[in-house]
Amino acid sequence: MRVVSILTALILVLGCAACGGGGGPSDLGIGGTTLPASTPTSVARTTTTGRGAAPGEVVQTARAEFARLAVYAQPNDPAPSRVLDNPWKVPGTPAVKIPQVLLVESRRTDGWVQVLLPTSPRAQSGWVRAFDVRLTRVPYRIHIDRGQRRMTVLDRARVIYRGPIAVTAASRGVHPGHYYLRRVVSLPRSRMTASPYVYGLVPQLSSRLPLGTPVDVA
Repeated sequence: MRVVSILTALILVLGCAACGGGGGPSDLGIGGTTLPASTPTSVARTTTTGRGAAPGEVVQTARAEFARLAVYAQPNDPAPSRVLDNPWKVPGTPAVKIPQVLLVESRRTDGWVQVLLPTSPRAQSGWVRAFDVRLTRVPYRIHIDRGQRRMTVLDRARVIYRGPIAVTAASRGVHPGHYYLRRVVSLPRSRMTASPYVYGLVPQLSSRLPLGTPVDVA
């Protein structure tokens, strides 16, 4: 009987371990994993949907569901490489709180989502658990030509707006590349800022374009 009890207890322990982590705030303290360490990651299929998407393709954004979002350097890492607040506060104006929305680059079938992080001067990637975010499809894309001081907005492959954009002295240091809308301020005239993730847009755009909309700076 004692042997049977020991075997039963062992089966229960192994069964709990195989359940994996579920995501959410509790993971920020223990650094749990979604899959057991013995599970090969190479079998996970990946679907591209972000900055590498073809022209006209609908992309996805990931909005944090909890007060803190754990970001991992690689799927199944034992602990997050960084933690993002949700909502995040604008430096200098702590009363302004903005939802944590990231641009999705790819998704895996095992519950991991690769996102573009709001880093400068070059955007970097990280991984979050699908459980920790809400995915939304976004058909819009912004192209900014600093040389021509012109902005073009597309709804899939259709141009819905083309107009001037002010390039300030601070924004001239923005590197060409792929970014996304992290904060939008409504202004009479569109302008760039020192951050490639923050833009002042005319009212008809600021009310229409959602956070996470891809931005291509040339």
